[in-house]
Amino acid sequence: MKKKWIGLAMIPFLLQPISAVAEEAETEIITEDETEATEVQLIGQGVGTEILVGERVDLGDYEITVSNVRIGQNAGTKVADPAHKYLCLDVSILNWMLEDLPVDPVLNWFVIYDEEYRFACDTYQPSVKGMWEGLATNYDEKQIYYIIEIEEVTEEGTLQGRTMRMEDGNYEEIRSSWEHTGSYDETTGILSIQYGERIQGNNNRMSLDGTVQDSVIEGTVFWEDGVYGVISLTRMEYTDSPVYNTVIAPLVEQQYHLCVLLTNAAANGLNSGELVLNMVIGGECYTVNLK
Repeated sequence: MKKKWIGLAMIPFLLQPISAVAEEAETEIITEDETEATEVQLIGQGVGTEILVGERVDLGDYEITVSNVRIGQNAGTKVADPAHKYLCLDVSILNWMLEDLPVDPVLNWFVIYDEEYRFACDTYQPSVKGMWEGLATNYDEKQIYYIIEIEEVTEEGTLQGRTMRMEDGNYEEIRSSWEHTGSYDETTGILSIQYGERIQGNNNRMSLDGTVQDSVIEGTVFWEDGVYGVISLTRMEYTDSPVYNTVIAPLVEQQYHLCVLLTNAAANGLNSGELVLNMVIGGECYTVNLK
């Protein structure tokens, strides 16, 4: 089967009443690795299998893992307005079959709030590749504006690019710049960048150690003269347009990074267990309580 690709496209959230939960079925399924899954009545979508957050569930033809559930203002390059927040999570699917497995989160996955309201899922690309901008603050509270361009990230997590120290009071003019190398762990979000050869100017070069959370980098800066400080960077743009496959090839594991735009009231339902993810994978229905 020919692979189908979709580009990243943030779509408006959907809000519409749907039917209440029907009575839960009592059938239990014990998978080969003894991870338990229970058949339940999906909200508005017939019977599906319940999957627990953080557990790798073996369903025979494929394995599913739902993890890293969180609420925030950012999802990739998108920033929610004060009346809304993003629910973000990761879903990993390993296809053990010798044929393609249809998976389309944008069309077939929804988050249900309070058993009544349905919000559409979207995908985003968490890669650090691209342009980042922000202020570093040193020990005497002086702020320095930087633009960091990460030009390449390998499958092993090594990266390279250049760092630009902008003019004070004129952030569109480069005062000095240098090459950099580093590493990024997509699983933990840990980022490390070390300064390299100068390109122009003679200002203090800097390295940083930090973490990436959606579209924000927070970290510690180490200048070459021994001074250190803190830095906060936000994403300017992606170098590449991210794409997602709507089918998973045989013996391939695909990770989907999902975001759902929620009202503040719905976002508050995460802690009380009022948010449920409904997924359709290969024609089968699954549900995840996101508490």
